[in-house]
Amino acid sequence: MPEAQNSDFAAIIAQNKEEWDKLLFLLKDPNPNVLWINYDTARLKKPLHDALAEYVPELKPYDIYISEKTESLARIILSEEKDKIPSNSIIHIFGLEDAVKSADFLGNLNFQRDTLFRQTPAHIIFWADFATSAVLTHKAYDFWSWVVFTFDFTTPEELLTARQKDFKKELILENTEIQMPSKDGEARIRHLEDEWEEFLKSVNGKPSTIRQMKDSVTIAIALALEYKEEGRYNNAKSVLEHVLLVNPDLLSKNNKTQINNILSNIYFQLNDIEKAVKFAEETLSGTLEEYGEEGSETAIALSNLAVAYADLQNLDRAKDLLEKALKIDIKTYGENHPNVAVKQSNLGTVYRDLGNLDKAKILLEKALKIDTDAYGEDHRMVAIRQANLAEIYKDLGDLNKARSLLESALANDINNYGELHPNTAMSNNNLSIVYYYLGLFSKAIAHMQIAYDISVKTFGADHLNTQNSLRNLQHFKSQHPPA
Repeated sequence: MPEAQNSDFAAIIAQNKEEWDKLLFLLKDPNPNVLWINYDTARLKKPLHDALAEYVPELKPYDIYISEKTESLARIILSEEKDKIPSNSIIHIFGLEDAVKSADFLGNLNFQRDTLFRQTPAHIIFWADFATSAVLTHKAYDFWSWVVFTFDFTTPEELLTARQKDFKKELILENTEIQMPSKDGEARIRHLEDEWEEFLKSVNGKPSTIRQMKDSVTIAIALALEYKEEGRYNNAKSVLEHVLLVNPDLLSKNNKTQINNILSNIYFQLNDIEKAVKFAEETLSGTLEEYGEEGSETAIALSNLAVAYADLQNLDRAKDLLEKALKIDIKTYGENHPNVAVKQSNLGTVYRDLGNLDKAKILLEKALKIDTDAYGEDHRMVAIRQANLAEIYKDLGDLNKARSLLESALANDINNYGELHPNTAMSNNNLSIVYYYLGLFSKAIAHMQIAYDISVKTFGADHLNTQNSLRNLQHFKSQHPPA
C-alpha cells in the first residue's frame, strides 16, 4: 500500500476512511461503475484524485473538464475523446458546477444517459460540490438514477480556512434534502407531482420563456418516467402530451425529440401501435437532423421504430430499419460491442417472425455471446438475451434448451432485480409456458401464479401483463387442476 503523499491526504483519509475504502473496493470491480464524489471544499479534489492513481495503479486517470458551454457529455466521451480514452482507465469529470448552469447540458444528460453509461468502457467518477449534486437530483433526476454509488467527502476541521470554519454549516447546503428516495417509486412520484404542480402554479399554467419551457420539460420527463416505471402509462402520456401542447413555439427540437421518444414507448406499452409508430417516426426525424445518418443515436431511433413496425406486422420494414441500425453500430463500435448485441437481438426476433429461425438463431446466439463476454454470465442484459434465444429454441422444438436458458434468465433477474420486479414476473411467465409444454404442470402453475402476483402488485389488476398472466393461469388450472 503506498504511503500517504502528504499530511493533507492523511487527514482527509482519517476523516473519510469508510468512504475511501468503499471507493477503492468498487474501482476493483471489472465492470465499469458510475460513481459520484461529493466534496464540501475544492481542497479535497487534488489529493483524492492523485491518490487514486497511486492506490489503483492499474487504472490510468483520464480527466475531462467541462463548462457552461458544454452541451453534451456523451458527445465528448463517445465521439470527441473516444479514441483517446483507454479501457483501463478512470474517467474523471470536473467542472459540473459550471456545466449545470446550462439547460441544454441538463437536458442532454437526461436524454443521453443510457447511451453514455452503457457505451463507456471505463469507470466514470463525477466530482462536484454538494450544491451541484442537489441541482442534478432535482433537475436531472433521470440521469441521477444511473449513478450507482455516491461518496460524501468532508474536509477535516484542521484544513478549513477561517472563513470556511465560520460558514461550515453553509458548505453542505440544506437543499441537498431534495434527493428523492432511491427505491420507493410512489414516494418519488409524490415528490415530482408536487414539483410539477408548484411549477405550473408559478407560471400560471403556461411557460412563457425558453428557460421556463426547459424547466417544464425536465420535471415532466422525470415524472413521466416514474409513472412509466410503475406501469401508470396513461398518467405518463398525459404529462408529456401536456408539455408538447402547452407552448410548442418555445419547445426546443432536442426536447421535442426526447418527449417523442418516450411517448413512442408509452404508446407501445398501451398497445396503441399506430401512435407508437407515429411518435417513433418523429423521434427518428429529429434524431437524423441532430446526429445525421451515421450517428449512434440514429441507430437507437431506427431500432425503436423497427420494434413498433414489427408489432404492426410490417416485418420487412422492421428488418430494413434494423439492418441499417446494425450497420451503423458495427461501423461505430466494432462487431463485439453490447450496442451491436441489442440490434442483433431485435433483428433476430424479426427474422423469427418472418419464419427464418436459422437466421434468427445465429443472430441471437451472437448477441448472447457479446453480452456474456462484456458483462459476465449474471448480468441483467444476459438474462434478456437468454430469454429471446429461448423463444427460438422453443419454436425449433428444443424445449429442454429453452428451459435451461429461461431458468438461467430467471435466476439472473432475481439476482439483479429481486423476486418482486416486473422483469422477474416476465421470466416466470415465459418459463411457466415452457414447463407447461414439457408436461411439468405443477411447476407451470406455480411459476405463472408468481408472475400474476407480481404483476398485480406492481401494475394493478387491469394492466395488460396482469391480464395475460391471469388468462394463462386460468387455462393451466382448467386443463390440469391441482390434485
